[in-house]
Amino acid sequence: MDHYLYDDLYAYSLGFLQGQGLEPAWMKNTSLWVALSKQRCEEIQAKYNFTNDELILSEWLDRNIVLAVMTGCSTEWPHPWNGSANPAINEMAGWRSSTDCKPVTHREYAKHYYVKCLLGHRNSAADMACSNSRAFLQVDVSALIGVGDC
Repeated sequence: MDHYLYDDLYAYSLGFLQGQGLEPAWMKNTSLWVALSKQRCEEIQAKYNFTNDELILSEWLDRNIVLAVMTGCSTEWPHPWNGSANPAINEMAGWRSSTDCKPVTHREYAKHYYVKCLLGHRNSAADMACSNSRAFLQVDVSALIGVGDC
């Protein structure tokens, strides 16, 4: 798998999908994507004011599967994203059952992106552009359309 199952919802929450203002026609304009990413990074930090203690790289890496479980709670996706086989993951994700779990928040998704900003705006711009190329929002029915369906 070249992505996590929650990537499209993550991208939607950040406004990165086609149909949310970013144009795939800009794809070859690296400097534009870097500038857009830098702006978005600044907006995210201004809104959430993440502390250094919240932005530890090893913890960020460990939270990918936690975010997947929390997204599963938010969307009621079926197994395997309805909890984890690992009790420690479930504890970190606040998952006890499909009816007693902690949904992912915009702040969680924003923090996930913001760490990419700290790794360099070219990196966060690549994530933004890749997210844009993966899927688009079909506004008339508010449906996410996956890869290859655009």
